[in-house]
Amino acid sequence: MAMASLVIEDPSLRDMLYQFVKDYAEATRKLKLEGKKRKAKGNSAKFSNFDTDEIQAKKTDAHGAEDGKVSKKANKKVEPKNLTDAKSILAARREEIAANGYTPKYSDAELQDIAKNGDIGSDRYQVRFMETNYLNHRDPP
Repeated sequence: MAMASLVIEDPSLRDMLYQFVKDYAEATRKLKLEGKKRKAKGNSAKFSNFDTDEIQAKKTDAHGAEDGKVSKKANKKVEPKNLTDAKSILAARREEIAANGYTPKYSDAELQDIAKNGDIGSDRYQVRFMETNYLNHRDPP
């Protein structure tokens, strides 16, 4: 009830809501027409099929959003060019681990920096810092 009275009292909110309903109805109608043109079955017609004004947004990360600058983090990922290259990289890494033991990809300081800068989605794992008493009260492996 409070939402209804808010919409009724605020003319700008009412106009935005009206415009949304109009745009939604128009998009739905276009999707149905596009599906009929293509003789599509089910939900095969998509918004991505329509021509849109594609404006390339400036790439930023979580902490670059304020000033629009992209973080310049060095990526340690080794990109293979093909499957044989990937096999040779894995074999070399396997030999290195057998000879020298495992060395972590990032140091603790680098992991803390990654976590502070909000760049945790760029790797295959995420960093989680926990209090030591939380880790110590459980049975060790």
